[in-house]
Amino acid sequence: MNTAHPRDAASPMKHHLLLSVSLFAVLLLAACGGGGGSAAKFAIGDIAVVGSQHVTKTMYDDALAAEAASLKSQGQTMPKPGSTNYATLKSQILTVLVQRAEFAAQAEKLKIAITPAKVEARLTAIKKQYFGGSEKTYQAQLKKQGVWFGALGDLPKTLQA
Repeated sequence: MNTAHPRDAASPMKHHLLLSVSLFAVLLLAACGGGGGSAAKFAIGDIAVVGSQHVTKTMYDDALAAEAASLKSQGQTMPKPGSTNYATLKSQILTVLVQRAEFAAQAEKLKIAITPAKVEARLTAIKKQYFGGSEKTYQAQLKKQGVWFGALGDLPKTLQA
């Protein structure tokens, strides 16, 4: 039985990880564009609130589903609920979501605004660098990696705030 984690493998896995990190960075930059500076209160469906940034159960569920799809695309199985590995995975997902909220809250505080043009320019650069500019190949890779499109669905609202 091979116990090496697939992300330790050579080039293809590093490419996928780099893509995931790049997409995370684009989404993070987009999330940083929100307005307002007051602290928010918990709302129905929230699992955490950082400044005015809400981390929702839906965001968590989407991230968990994306991780399951990513593991599947790498030929791995999702840890069994109740196992130590599953608890670790859930904790890591929550940590990442809270960190994203912290980055967005700090960006609000610093009045950092990311425009739709900046996001589009970064996405275009990623597509050109990793997919030869092919939208079709880019979309196929997103699907294969299990990138959850729900996160992208709120992007325009975030950018307009």
